[in-house]
Amino acid sequence: MKAEHRIEPTVQHYGCMVDLMGRAGMLNEALEFIKSMLLKPNDVIWRSLLNACRLHSNMEIGEIAAKHLFQLNSQNPGDYLVLSNMYAEAQRWEEAAKIRTEMARKGLYQMPGCSLVEVGRSMYSFVSQDMLNPHCEGVYEMIHQMEWQLRFEGYSPDTSQVLLDVDEEE
Repeated sequence: MKAEHRIEPTVQHYGCMVDLMGRAGMLNEALEFIKSMLLKPNDVIWRSLLNACRLHSNMEIGEIAAKHLFQLNSQNPGDYLVLSNMYAEAQRWEEAAKIRTEMARKGLYQMPGCSLVEVGRSMYSFVSQDMLNPHCEGVYEMIHQMEWQLRFEGYSPDTSQVLLDVDEEE
């Protein structure tokens, strides 16, 4: 890049390469690429690798990426959650719990996502298990009816991404 285009690679260029290799499943190559970087890898580089490891279920390299993120003193709760979820997917419940405990010890908290619904030119926000919302009874009744209709039509939910230590029936 430098010789052919006279462009000095920046950390953003390196980040793009790590992201592309990671998405392609070339995790070992991405790790070696990071090790060979002329610049010091930042949190974005390691986070890209960690997320690719989750996508491709590579715990070994994922733990390396997370270790580097934590050494950089990452205060991003998402980094901890990705690693915790990787442990949960591998049914390594003790390690998942340790990561969650470490998050709590550091005071890190992930804001829950929400759904927005527009009804009659008014916007309503809903968060999972939000029983304080004044419309929650109607919302959960509608969800129950939708679930029933979907099951009646033959839908079977994919619970492979439920990262809790529960039985299939629960």
